[in-house]
Amino acid sequence: MAKLPRPGAVKTRLSPPLSPAQAAGLAAALLRDSLACLAGARGIAHALAIAGDVGEAAVLAGPAIAVIAQRGDGLSARMLNAAADLLAGSEGVLLFGADTIGLCPADLEGAAVLLAVPGERIVLGPSEDGGFWLIGMKRANPLLFDGMRWSHPAVLPDLLAISARLGLPVGFAPRRADCDTPADLVRAAREGGPATRAFLAAWRGGGREA
Repeated sequence: MAKLPRPGAVKTRLSPPLSPAQAAGLAAALLRDSLACLAGARGIAHALAIAGDVGEAAVLAGPAIAVIAQRGDGLSARMLNAAADLLAGSEGVLLFGADTIGLCPADLEGAAVLLAVPGERIVLGPSEDGGFWLIGMKRANPLLFDGMRWSHPAVLPDLLAISARLGLPVGFAPRRADCDTPADLVRAAREGGPATRAFLAAWRGGGREA
C-alpha cells in the first residue's frame, strides 16, 4: 500500500531536512524498492494498492504488478477494503507499506508461509516504532481494527489485544523499521534497497547529511 509520491503529500515528517520535492523523491525510491521486492517474491501474486491516480501508479509499477485504488476514509477502512478487494479469488492477503527499510522477498515469502497455517489467523510484522509494517489475514474482519488508535507507540499492543479478544492466533514476521524520521534516513542509506540508497547518496552528495 502506498501513496502516489507527490511533493507535499508523502513523507511530510521528513520535510525538513528534505524539501517536499526531495521527500517525494525518497518516497518514489522506497516504492521502487518495494515493487522490486514484490517482483522477487516467489509464489505470491502481486498488487499495488495506491492512494492517488491508478493510471499514473500503473506506469510506476510496470506491467507485472496489478494496481488497485485504495478505498475508504481513514487507514482502517483503506486496509480492510484493500484486503477485501485482494482476497477475491485468493486464500490470504499480505498488506504492507511501501516505506519499509531493507525489505526483501524472503520477508514476504516467510509471512505467506505463516499465514498458510490452517485455520483463521493473522500475521504481523512488528515495526521498531511500536506499530507494524505488515499484516496478513484470510478474511477482511471488520472487527479487526475496531477502536484502533493509529500513529502512536502502542499500535502493535493494541492490535494484539484486539486479536486476543477475537480469538485470532498471531504469527510474527521479522521486525523491520519504516523510514519516517531523520534518524531513519541514516539507516536507510546503509540498509535500504538500491533505489533508496542511490537517492540518499545523491542527496548527501549534494551537501546535505542524513
